[in-house]
Amino acid sequence: DRSLAPSPPVFRLVQLERNEHLELENFPTAQNVTLIRLWGANCLVCVIESSLVIYDYRKQEVRLTLTGHNDEILAVDARDPEILATLAKDAVVRLWNGRTGQCIEEVQIPEASFYLGYPYCLSVSGHRILASADEGVFLVELDTSPEAREV
Repeated sequence: DRSLAPSPPVFRLVQLERNEHLELENFPTAQNVTLIRLWGANCLVCVIESSLVIYDYRKQEVRLTLTGHNDEILAVDARDPEILATLAKDAVVRLWNGRTGQCIEEVQIPEASFYLGYPYCLSVSGHRILASADEGVFLVELDTSPEAREV
């Protein structure tokens, strides 16, 4: 809720099947969140500049802050229950173990640029990474899937 300016925004989760309204408290620098996704059973992942914050909305606390990008994060894939993927403005994709916060893969997408301000898209499936950029869509195939690298 950004209608209460100049105070920080208020984030509310509404779960229709339970008729539950949850106002998020202790939300880290809420005014700087540029992107937010649901992740797992009770978490949100939030982009704050070049960091990804994993926030447990049931416990109302930050689980982890993932750092390592050198530029602003533009897209997040949070569909996998274990692995998170981030795409930064410098065309670097990072794959993270969402439980430990460890970066398990870093991939540079050659010739990709992100200057036009589109809503960019990132999708990871097994050993493939699909990312949209100003020039179009890029498909990167890794030698093995991220899950195999963690073992």
